[in-house]
Amino acid sequence: MPFLGEVPLELKIREMSDAGTPIVASEPDGSNAKIYKEIAAKVRGALEGSAGKRAAPKIVIES
Repeated sequence: MPFLGEVPLELKIREMSDAGTPIVASEPDGSNAKIYKEIAAKVRGALEGSAGKRAAPKIVIES
């Protein structure tokens, strides 16, 4: 797994998350939200790059 980024250990991030409001939603233009958005963009890019390379798993239900 490639390195995606560093997430700061800030009390505000934990408190907001515990309250049900992620920092990306409460402060979308803040520096901490930027970090999370950059990581999400890297994950999305990796998933898009692997699309079509592997077939989806086959789900079989037997009774």
